[in-house]
Amino acid sequence: MKYAFILLLGVLIFNSCSNQNNFSPAENALVAAQQFLDGCMKGDFKRAGFYIQQDSVNKAQLKALEDAYYHN
Repeated sequence: MKYAFILLLGVLIFNSCSNQNNFSPAENALVAAQQFLDGCMKGDFKRAGFYIQQDSVNKAQLKALEDAYYHN
């Protein structure tokens, strides 16, 4: 029983440390825009960031949106 508990604890720790995003890719541009806006409006900027093109300008603008969301 003690070993089963240790194994279960190890599995839980391993799964909680994973860095995977479980966001589904958008079927088209309209759905991507909806998911982005929904993420921004709910304060889920990881989800919103998944639906943007990953470049420095877009990341900076998303960071500015996040700062405005949390500081206003």
